[in-house]
Amino acid sequence: MEGESPKTIHPRKVFFIVVYIQLFLLLFVLLMPKGEWKLTNQFSLRFVPLQQVLHGNEHTTKNIKQLITSVQVDSAGNEEGAFALTGIDSAFTAADTTTGFNLQHAGNTATDLNSFFDALQQCAQHGTPLAVAYYGDSQVEGDRFSDYLRNKLQKQFGGGGPGLVTPIDVSGMRITVQQRESREWIKQACYGHPQIKVNESRYGISGAMYKYRNGYTVTKMVAKDSTGSDSVLQSVWVSSGSLPWLSFRRSKLSYATVKNYDRATLWYASERTVQLRVEKNGTLLPDTISATEAGSKTWSTTDSSGYIKFTFISGQSPDIIGVSLDRETGVRVDNYSMRGSSGTDFTRMNGPYLARQHELRGTRFIILQYGVNVVPYVKDSQAVQYYEYSFLKQLQLLKRQMPGVSILVVGTTDIATKQGTDYASYPYLEMIRDAQRRAAFAAGCAFWDAYEAMGGKNSMPAWVFNNPPLAAKDFTHLSPRGANILAELLYKAIMKDYQRYLKAKRS
Repeated sequence: MEGESPKTIHPRKVFFIVVYIQLFLLLFVLLMPKGEWKLTNQFSLRFVPLQQVLHGNEHTTKNIKQLITSVQVDSAGNEEGAFALTGIDSAFTAADTTTGFNLQHAGNTATDLNSFFDALQQCAQHGTPLAVAYYGDSQVEGDRFSDYLRNKLQKQFGGGGPGLVTPIDVSGMRITVQQRESREWIKQACYGHPQIKVNESRYGISGAMYKYRNGYTVTKMVAKDSTGSDSVLQSVWVSSGSLPWLSFRRSKLSYATVKNYDRATLWYASERTVQLRVEKNGTLLPDTISATEAGSKTWSTTDSSGYIKFTFISGQSPDIIGVSLDRETGVRVDNYSMRGSSGTDFTRMNGPYLARQHELRGTRFIILQYGVNVVPYVKDSQAVQYYEYSFLKQLQLLKRQMPGVSILVVGTTDIATKQGTDYASYPYLEMIRDAQRRAAFAAGCAFWDAYEAMGGKNSMPAWVFNNPPLAAKDFTHLSPRGANILAELLYKAIMKDYQRYLKAKRS
């Protein structure tokens, strides 16, 4: 009422209210369940133990300073102009192989990579071309790992170019080549989501085939009714008013070796002759590609930009595998990143057809690096055993279809998850790493331990919080800088075994 004085709360009441709230929260903390409290299949509450709140986490953050400072990596910026387009000295000279992280072999026989080393020696002595296929999940997307390894091998043994490039760069991070494509292209892959079946499982060498259509889908706001007062998002088909195309040119940001290519090869499969226009070296010429189950056609790209554009005139699309940008001689390293794959998708592919593509490409070495789509989802040791069985089947398929190709398994990197107020390695990560190694040895493949090279258990937080960061804040994916550090260690490990091979051959 008018004229009444406002009510006041006595300080003693405020004090006791605060005390009661704190006592209630303390009781809740003492009685709350440990770990996670599952509400539904999708939602759960995770509680931080009182001991951890008061005293912190028992996990010890790794000190990776010594590792980071001891590894000298090549950068694209300081190598500009180091190699002319006319060629590279391919004579082998002893590389620095000082590393504590060696390749591992079943029974320490160290002969499982000899087929690759034979080809590498021929490449060093005569320039004989050979291809390296670097398969992996999103950890190698954007040409991480493979780009650095490519540069080191091409500097040492000759060669140039970014290798075989698929028509669509899903990551949008690849800096080894400037690529563009029209909107009519679709991807048909045996991995990830959704998986799309193709005829007789004849996927491309990357695990995917690419086709063009006579239009594309766009997401638009569409009125729900005739009044237009409300609308929803819908996918709408748009008929194309132009011809489908793919274009590639040298990257300004890449290593000098990667810019050093002089030929472009279109890899494809087609039931009929396909008409196309090829734009290169400042000219536009009509051309065709012939019917084939698995084939290629090559054009020279000798101007400074390395630009080439393919425009497809035929209405029915061939199956496009990719476009390789290489030199005639030397090492070629191809990146085949399979987003969402656990590395157990090769058995979904037509084995003989995959082997035929690798034979045409000249592949002599396959590297497999998987883990980020396995580690977070394994909840018990039985799941580890099933993964080991499935992964072994993939390696056995590759060895059976390509007995003359050496295979190296790069084990999973460290991946961390939030545990209370801290980050720690996933509980089954080391068991998964061990399963990968056992499968590699059982199939006659070599193994390299990327997890230990990073620093082992709970090392990922140190990579994330390093300045500059060496990994993303998802505590899963390495940054390009971080990937280069591991790739340098991997290269040294490979060269150490190669020098051992040469020494044994001489003796």
